[in-house]
Amino acid sequence: MAKPCHREGCASAGIYYPVLLVPPLGGTMQQAMQMAIGLELCRHHMGEVKAADLLLPESRQRIRIALMARGWAMPDFARVAIYVGSVGDRRWLDFQKLGARS
Repeated sequence: MAKPCHREGCASAGIYYPVLLVPPLGGTMQQAMQMAIGLELCRHHMGEVKAADLLLPESRQRIRIALMARGWAMPDFARVAIYVGSVGDRRWLDFQKLGARS
């Protein structure tokens, strides 16, 4: 059984999840870092989500620091996109495994 939508006050099933795709400056979307947000949303609320809503100033700074520590290119926040996945799909399961390790 699906968990409820993570939007406050919504009792619908959370059947989708957003993943931020953050490309490097001067790079392509195929090189984008994938960031699972940890939200599970219903069809209605997933349609309302924008990348800018999920990328707070504090998050931007943490992303920059993490990328610098790894020697990666700086992120191009102007081109951030959202991948929408279905809860339970292969990518979602991979993110669940990664989250369990941290």
